[in-house]
Amino acid sequence: EGENYQINYKKTDISNYKNKLRTDFEKIEHKEKKLGYTLLGQHTDSISFLINNLDLDSIGSEGQKKSFLLFFKFAQILNSKIKSDFKPVLLIDDLNSEIDNKRQIILINNLLSHCDQSFITSLKIPFFYKENDKIFYVNNGNIFENKEKL
Repeated sequence: EGENYQINYKKTDISNYKNKLRTDFEKIEHKEKKLGYTLLGQHTDSISFLINNLDLDSIGSEGQKKSFLLFFKFAQILNSKIKSDFKPVLLIDDLNSEIDNKRQIILINNLLSHCDQSFITSLKIPFFYKENDKIFYVNNGNIFENKEKL
């Protein structure tokens, strides 16, 4: 209760970035080829997630981590709607695991109200299931709308 979530973003220093890339690239080109990915660039920016000013990755429960990421998705959805009047499709994998019912209700009420379509995977039928929701069952790579066909 009363959790305060925060995102800290530390951007790569871009002063003299072009020259730095050129000189550093020459030093690490062989290593990058061996690894198969780049070691320099924007993807090296630092982002940290905090809960009550503490590192979420270190002190947060799995439920808190998953909740935070879903609220982060919610912020992205709202931003997308504001900028483009576009309602994205929401995909959530294994919602029931690690998140208590109270958090699920908050997340679902907020997320689903801003998406035209949503797909939620779960090992059990979610408690927030409504009669007009469609449930699909997957068995050995086959998808069924009716549980009886399993």
